Amino acid sequence: MLITIASIELKDPRSVVTTTERKRLGVWTDKVGAFGLEQGGTYEVETESKDFNGRTLTNIVQAKRSTAPAVKQTAAEPMSNGTYQSKDEEIWTAALLKSAIESGQLKYNDKQALWEAGQTFRALRRHLFTDTVLQTTNSGTGVRRVA
Repeated sequence: MLITIASIELKDPRSVVTTTERKRLGVWTDKVGAFGLEQGGTYEVETESKDFNGRTLTNIVQAKRSTAPAVKQTAAEPMSNGTYQSKDEEIWTAALLKSAIESGQLKYNDKQALWEAGQTFRALRRHLFTDTVLQTTNSGTGVRRVA
């Protein structure tokens, strides 16, 4: 399962990881460091569930850092002005912003730069994928716009 960690509550002996999808997963506290779990990180995890005192507890038993964004693709939803914006566009933009921040190309506290980058990424996505057919180049190393 691919998760992105929203928060980690360190407790002894079992800590709690909350994902960006609001799932709560247990992890033995000594494994938090061993797995390299960090808030904001995306991980491919294996879990196991056990019943304990009438509750089902799900624990992370393996975790490996992933570079893929842990997001779900969803359908377009109406915006307040009646137009439609794809959740995929939001997800794509968020993933690019996250990558730019993690690489140091953007500072998370520079609101103007974040806004400008977000608008640029959204415009680029619309330019590339709206009413456009993409075709693999002859060398197979890229794509080009054909319509």
